[in-house]
Amino acid sequence: MKKNVKIFLSLCIVMCVGLSPLTAYAASDLKSTSGLSAADYEEIMPEAFKGYGGMFYDCEQNYHINGIFLLAVVRLESGNGESWLSQNQHNVAGNKGENGYLSFDVMSEGITYAAQNLGENYLDENGKFYRGGTLEDIESVYCPGGGWAGQVAGIMAEYGF
Repeated sequence: MKKNVKIFLSLCIVMCVGLSPLTAYAASDLKSTSGLSAADYEEIMPEAFKGYGGMFYDCEQNYHINGIFLLAVVRLESGNGESWLSQNQHNVAGNKGENGYLSFDVMSEGITYAAQNLGENYLDENGKFYRGGTLEDIESVYCPGGGWAGQVAGIMAEYGF
């Protein structure tokens, strides 16, 4: 069989079974630095997160979590910062505790908690919820059954990641 036909058939199989190449990020990708500066992050922030570009940069450096991945999760979970939970409790990632959704005094605390939680618990091999570190692995514990990984990947793709 010719090489081009094999490639075409492989792509057809991927498309037919519903696998998305967008969600095939390895754990190392989700932990890698984006190369963006605080000013770069500020430029790409949705309106509700303007002023927090430096936070995303700092979180990327401090918690070994790709800032674009963090931004994608935060955008998805907070409805681009417009959700009630985000605006009233500064909980930008839908994080829960023993008594329901967590509440933070200021937005920067919510962003920092989201980064630390994802970095330490989902991306670190010794983390409480580590299942392999890909978007699908994270989805299996963080937000199972709703297509979370594909949605996060779609937002990441908006930034060329």
